[in-house]
Amino acid sequence: MRNNRKVIRTGDTVLHGPTGEKWLVAYAVDDRLAWCGWPEGEAKTSDCQIVDRGDDEDLHKLLQEMTQMRGSDARKRYAQQILKEERERSDKTLFDPPNTIG
Repeated sequence: MRNNRKVIRTGDTVLHGPTGEKWLVAYAVDDRLAWCGWPEGEAKTSDCQIVDRGDDEDLHKLLQEMTQMRGSDARKRYAQQILKEERERSDKTLFDPPNTIG
């Protein structure tokens, strides 16, 4: 089944209209996205078009890689926060199973 997701997210590859460059997306928040690579920067999501949608595995792998970045970097902080929230959700489901008693 083809993924028709329109929202840009981590792991997608986009075409940035103004520069004609293809970028691997580090994160997309609201109307801004950050690309992987150097220099660190952001662009408007409205200037970008998805050319290849990453899957959940791509997203998770890239988040893990970004947590290993050196120095103060918004992409690293984003990845750390997303993975922390993911762990907290996972921990909650382990301790709060759904009520299955009928």
